[in-house]
Amino acid sequence: MNVSNEYPVMIFKNDNGYYSVGLSKKNQDGTRANGYMPCQFKKGVELENQTRIYIKSAWLNFYIKDNKTMPYVFINDYQLVADVIEESKTSLKQDEIVLDECDLPF
Repeated sequence: MNVSNEYPVMIFKNDNGYYSVGLSKKNQDGTRANGYMPCQFKKGVELENQTRIYIKSAWLNFYIKDNKTMPYVFINDYQLVADVIEESKTSLKQDEIVLDECDLPF
């Protein structure tokens, strides 16, 4: 089952080095409920606690522990929110805007 989201998510890292993805939903009464689901990344990926990312490719997976199914989200590809912001700033600096008299409203 593929996982996709157009909004950034926050990744939490506990003291043992395990990751969780922060979840949020709106209740019927208008309040928000927050939850967490374990997640894993490719081997060698290291993120700081409370890192914000855009998930580009992920899916639900599981392992068996004591005859119980333990689900988690495997995040295959992602982009750091900070990198997206920096790329946007860079592209704005590179785009040169040229106005002539025809573009002016007066």
